[in-house]
Amino acid sequence: MAFIIFGFNKGFDVMDEGLYLLLLDPLQENQAGIYHYDLFFKLFYQLTGFEFGIVCSRFLRLLCYFLAALSLTYFWKNLNQKQDFDWEHGLIFLLAIFSGYAFLPASLSYNSLSVTLACLWLWMISYKTIRLSRVLILGFILALLIYVKITAAFCLLILSLICLGYKRQLNWKIILSLSVPFILLECFFSLSVGVSVISRIQESWAMMDSRSDYQWGHLFKINLVGAFWILLVAIPAYLISKLKSSFTSYLLAILLGIIGVVFNITWITEEWSHIFMLITAALMGFFVGRFDWKSISKDQHLLLLLVLILPFALHMGSNVYWLRLGIHYWVFWLITLMFLVGPDTDKISQIKVAVPIVSLLLVFNGIWWKPFGSESLWNFNSKWEYKPGRYILLSREMHEILSDVKPMLAEIPDSEMIAVYRNPGWMYLLNRQSPNSPGIWDQDQLKSLYPEFPKGLRAILYFPYQELPNFRPEEFIEKEYSFAQGTLKLELRKQED
Repeated sequence: MAFIIFGFNKGFDVMDEGLYLLLLDPLQENQAGIYHYDLFFKLFYQLTGFEFGIVCSRFLRLLCYFLAALSLTYFWKNLNQKQDFDWEHGLIFLLAIFSGYAFLPASLSYNSLSVTLACLWLWMISYKTIRLSRVLILGFILALLIYVKITAAFCLLILSLICLGYKRQLNWKIILSLSVPFILLECFFSLSVGVSVISRIQESWAMMDSRSDYQWGHLFKINLVGAFWILLVAIPAYLISKLKSSFTSYLLAILLGIIGVVFNITWITEEWSHIFMLITAALMGFFVGRFDWKSISKDQHLLLLLVLILPFALHMGSNVYWLRLGIHYWVFWLITLMFLVGPDTDKISQIKVAVPIVSLLLVFNGIWWKPFGSESLWNFNSKWEYKPGRYILLSREMHEILSDVKPMLAEIPDSEMIAVYRNPGWMYLLNRQSPNSPGIWDQDQLKSLYPEFPKGLRAILYFPYQELPNFRPEEFIEKEYSFAQGTLKLELRKQED
C-alpha cells in the first residue's frame, strides 16, 4: 500500500486519467456522455463547494477498494455459510483488488467504481433470504452502476433477477423495489443539476451509433475472444484433472506450455498482467475437475457461478481488449479458486503467500516502474500548479510543454479551444474545461460533436494518430512537442489582419 500512497502526488496520464479527472470537474460539460457519475461530483460541489483534484481522486479510489474488500469478506462469509468474520481473507482480497493498479492510471475511474459496486452487489445477493431492505440496497447499487457503466448495470440486473427467481423471491413488488432507487436518483438529479442519465442517453445515441468501436457486435466480440483464450487454458486443465494416470506430471508440463503459448499470442500490448488471469483460469479448471460438487449446496453452486462470470459481465460495454482489462477482476476468480481448494490447507497457504507477491509486483509495475505507458514515476519531480493551490509532480518534458503552451492560450476562452484524440489531460493540467465533452477519442466522435470542425476554434491540442477533418494547415500555426507518452501538436489559428 505504501507504493500506492507515495505515488499520490506524482505523475499524470494525459490520456485516460485526463478523462477521469475532467469527469470529476464540476464545471466540465459532458454532452452525449457514456459515463454519468460526474453528476454526483457536480451535486457534491453544489452542496459543499469542494472540488476533487488529482490526489483526492487517487485517495478516493483507495477508499473504494477498502470498501470492496470489506464487501467481499462478507460475501466469503455467506459463500462458506459461516458465522465468523474472516479478517485474514479480507486482507487477501484487498491485495488482490490492488492488482487493478496494473492497468490504467491510479485515479478514480469507472473501472474501479464498477469493481467496488460489483463487490457490494455480491455481498447483498449472497444472502439466502433477501429482505425488502436488502432489495432496496441492491436497487441502489444497480442504480449507481447505471451512472458508472450502464452496460455492466444491465448485466448485473439480469443476474439479480435470475438469482431472485432462483430463490423464489421474484415478484412485481421486488421488481418495483429494485426500480425505486434509480427513479428517485433521476428525479433528484433532474431537479438539482438539470441533467439525468435518460436525457444523456437520448443525446448520445446518434454519437454512439457513429463510432465503430462501440457497435454492439464489436463489444460482444471482444468478450467472446476473451472467453475463448480463457477456455483454451481452462479446458485442458480440467481434462488433466480427470485423468488418473502416472503421466499427470508430464501433462501438467504440457499445460504450462499451452499457457505460455496463449500468453505469447495474446501479448499484443506492453501489458503482461493477463498472465495471472491465464494461470488462475487454468488452476480453476483443474480444481473444478477435482472438486466434490455434491458436498456443497445449490446456493453455493449459484454464487460460484456468479463470481466466475462476473468479469465478463463487468467488462461488457468496454472497447478495450478483454485480457488487458481483466486484471481489474482477478479478485473474483481468486475467490473461486480459494473456495475450490478450501479443504486443502497447504494449497490455501500457498495462495496466501502468492497473492501478496503478485500484488506487490503488479502495483510496483503499474504505478512506479511503467505507469500509463510513460517513464518511471521516480522521474516525475517537476512541480506544476494545475489549479490554484494544487500541485502535482510531472516529468521535466511535460512541465516544459505546459510552461510553453499556457501563455499562448492565456487569451483564448475554453469555448474556442479543444483537445482531441486521446489527450484530454492537457486541458485539465491547464485548468481548463473541454467544450461539450471531457474526452474526444477518435475522428468519428469529433465529427459527431463538431460537424463543422474546426469552425469557431482558435486552438487545437491533439495527438496526431488520426487526421483532423476539414483542416487547413495554412490557417494555423503549428507547434509540436514530444514526451514519453507520445506527441502533442498545438494548432493556433492565425490572427486576421
